[in-house]
Amino acid sequence: MNETKRIYNVICTILYKIGNRVHDSKGKAILSNLRNSIGKDISQVPSIWPIFFENLPEDYMETNKFEIEEKIILTVMQLYSIYQQSEDNSLFSSEGMEFCEALRRIRSIDNSEALDRRFNVMITATTYDEILHHLRQMLKLLKSKSKITEKINFARLGQDLYKIVKFNDKKTMIKWGKQYYYFVNKEEGDVQNDK
Repeated sequence: MNETKRIYNVICTILYKIGNRVHDSKGKAILSNLRNSIGKDISQVPSIWPIFFENLPEDYMETNKFEIEEKIILTVMQLYSIYQQSEDNSLFSSEGMEFCEALRRIRSIDNSEALDRRFNVMITATTYDEILHHLRQMLKLLKSKSKITEKINFARLGQDLYKIVKFNDKKTMIKWGKQYYYFVNKEEGDVQNDK
């Protein structure tokens, strides 16, 4: 199995476990601990170790280094915890929409020029920390502007992040751009390029 598929599967496993517990105090504590772990070194947040380490592939445990694969998985868990906050039902689904498709839905609600600028800064970011910062901001904006909170395929987001960070994959950035800017004129049923 290739690494992107493995990352996808690990994220699905973890987020389905957390999602099944969003109603109980342990699930809420896990989500809170994940939100509180943002910006901290993994060594400083042992409260998230159980849900994180118990679900990693065995070969990830063979090294003392915190590898990029683990970093991506943790990042996606943290992003999910932000999006899931104050929601009664899990907002992760492997059948859910992709992150940039969800962003596209709020373009008509808010000032699309300002949103477009933020999106463009995100997809042209050059470091992992920059991408992560802008992803968090866009996710918070999505959550605040959406009338209906959509289920998102965070595992696919993890795969995309891995390709971008590990391989500097421009095709994934172009995919994000297509998902975000693609426009369907619902009144006429036509597909149009957004201007």
